Amino acid sequence: MIDSFASWLRSAFVRLRAKREMDQLCQSDLERIAADLGVSPSELCANSATNRDWRRLLDERIRQFGLDRAALDEDFPRVVRDLERTCGRCGSASRCENDFKRSGLETISGYCPNTHTLNALSKESKNISKR
Repeated sequence: MIDSFASWLRSAFVRLRAKREMDQLCQSDLERIAADLGVSPSELCANSATNRDWRRLLDERIRQFGLDRAALDEDFPRVVRDLERTCGRCGSASRCENDFKRSGLETISGYCPNTHTLNALSKESKNISKR
């Protein structure tokens, strides 16, 4: 119980620090960084305030579906960008983290908002490999 509270508290401080850093940027810097990342300034601010570990969780979820992140980045860059946006704004990061700790990659979650897209990508990659 104490460990989970301490983890939550550390995570809250990280999000608070990220929000302060974003608030200190001038508008032109914020717009330039957002453009470099291919997101809007508001999305950049929103994502910086969420779980900073979402990239690792997304990579684990991608592996769970038997997909290769580098291949997805190359073949479906816009879809990957959507996956990132969705994961970065997801309110279930701690649930996702706990699922991976408990069951590893075996259990595909029904609550993950990227599940349908990852299923479609998995089917598409199987169709491509059959050709």
